[in-house]
Amino acid sequence: MGWRMNAYRGRPLVSHGGAIMGFSATVAFLPVEKIGIVLLNNLEDAPVNSTLMYNVIDRLLGLEPVDWAQRVRDEQVKAKAEREKRAKEKDADRQSGTQPSHPLAAYAGSYDHPAYGTIEVRWDGEKLTADYHQRTFAFEHYHYDMFKMRNDWMDAEYKVTFATDPKGAVGSLAVPFETSVKDIVFARKVKQAEDKK
Repeated sequence: MGWRMNAYRGRPLVSHGGAIMGFSATVAFLPVEKIGIVLLNNLEDAPVNSTLMYNVIDRLLGLEPVDWAQRVRDEQVKAKAEREKRAKEKDADRQSGTQPSHPLAAYAGSYDHPAYGTIEVRWDGEKLTADYHQRTFAFEHYHYDMFKMRNDWMDAEYKVTFATDPKGAVGSLAVPFETSVKDIVFARKVKQAEDKK
């Protein structure tokens, strides 16, 4: 059923957690002690849930506290270094010297998906940014019609691919939000005047 069975400080622990863009949840039980914990978070930052879960267990059982926040920070630093290493390896396919097929202003607009919501791509005259679930992402051209969409605070980065419609206007964008499925395609809701250029 997806339950993780392990031990915490010598006690059986049953738990399960998960996260997606915008929220996360963790459920844990100490069956012998008859303790249950449910953590709901409006960020997809699952390590926060782990830190809170272990801290709550320590307090409820009267155990000597462990600095879980520091342990998680250390793990995050290590994981970030590994991600950066993998990112450099993934950029090996980058084609240098390419240009987007449209002026940057033409990519601005609202892009919608029935389950994932709306990505609002903005052009301020100098750069592209995107607002998604109350977070702002900076855009950097990667190659052709692909851009890196990055939020430093979340330490999140995605390669976004724009596609043109049959008339040659920018008609959709695709984001690899889920690693186990194809890129999530957001259809453009509103055409901008730049599309006609």
